[in-house]
Amino acid sequence: MFPDAENFIPERFDKSNLGPKPLEPRDFLFGVGRRVCPGQFVVDASLFLLMANIIATMDIRKPRDDNGNEFEPEIKRSGYPIK
Repeated sequence: MFPDAENFIPERFDKSNLGPKPLEPRDFLFGVGRRVCPGQFVVDASLFLLMANIIATMDIRKPRDDNGNEFEPEIKRSGYPIK
């Protein structure tokens, strides 16, 4: 896992020299500081429960045609680009 794993080198665990942390969308999705969304934890819990209920109660599979064969649905694109 580490080069020279047998030697005691405590500097390898020092994270102060890594530089700035890369921005994650989750870090600023609900705002930061004084302007942070007060409902962010409610949204997180609600989305988790929603997805858990969908997975537990729904039968998710590919669509079938009139003969009962599975097929890949055609993805239709609109004229609006999404970044």
